[in-house]
Amino acid sequence: MVKEGISANGVVSSIKDFAQKCGNTKSNSLALFLFGVAGYVAGAVG
Repeated sequence: MVKEGISANGVVSSIKDFAQKCGNTKSNSLALFLFGVAGYVAGAVG
């Protein structure tokens, strides 16, 4: 029973971490999309 509890906690933790990474990716993508809409060009001078 103890091993099953530890295993379940590991699964829940890994799912939580994955969901957080997905959220971070979405928020970063939104920021980049807004830069693109605004006409930002990386490395452009002036």
